[in-house]
Amino acid sequence: MWGDDVDSLVVPTGAGPGTSRIVVGSEIPAPLAAYYTLPVIKAAILYYNIDDQSWYYEGILNNSAATIVRGYYKDGTIVEFLRTSANSATDITAIFGLAVNIIIDGIAAPRGERGLSYAVDGAMAVTSGAGEVAMASWGANGVDTSFVFRAGRVYAMEFQGITDTSGALGVSVLSTVRVRKGVNTTAGLELANRLVQSIGGNASCSFQFIEYVKNATGADITTSLGMTIQRATGAGIHTLYGDAARTLMLRLTDITDTATGPAGLVSGATAIT
Repeated sequence: MWGDDVDSLVVPTGAGPGTSRIVVGSEIPAPLAAYYTLPVIKAAILYYNIDDQSWYYEGILNNSAATIVRGYYKDGTIVEFLRTSANSATDITAIFGLAVNIIIDGIAAPRGERGLSYAVDGAMAVTSGAGEVAMASWGANGVDTSFVFRAGRVYAMEFQGITDTSGALGVSVLSTVRVRKGVNTTAGLELANRLVQSIGGNASCSFQFIEYVKNATGADITTSLGMTIQRATGAGIHTLYGDAARTLMLRLTDITDTATGPAGLVSGATAIT
């Protein structure tokens, strides 16, 4: 459908409302490349609006601030209507991850990854009894991402890592692993709750789960996410762990198909507020 149409930003063959494509480097259309010279535009998402036969774009300029620009192209002219120079790593991920929350003709922007947090510094949360214990941070060598849950979107929230228990060797015990809104908290909104089976005697067991989360508040929500651990059965110390080989990780992916989300997931997804 795209062919060479995107090279000069002419009307793409078979284009419909919401037609979109990401372009990087040498794929940047000539009109955009000519308009952005110093600094150059290094990546963009293009949207075709069939109603007025114009192109909308959102891109990142190749400078230290990773400036985001937005505008449109019609009848041979580019009009930039937004430029911001205060952008975080999450904003950059949004562009490259195809998860920009722009809706044209009622069609939601493409799906894609919103970012991830991870820890590789070993024991991140250690119980001292039966109570829930939160990780204090994602660690000196990890990454704590400020996630943006866009209004009206549905996300797959994947979390994985290692649990370790100090109970009797060979005795099966259960740990409760939770994902909460905020880091270093056992009181933040609970977004996920899973039981992980471990074998005592300091035997490590891995886990990987997915929870679906929706934002139905009508406004974007920006927050860090953290994980906690709690002894569910058995005795001894329960540890939430991640290292370079077995990363403790939380990844958020936008899976929305339309502006209101996939119907089968919206009703059952956990609501973030």
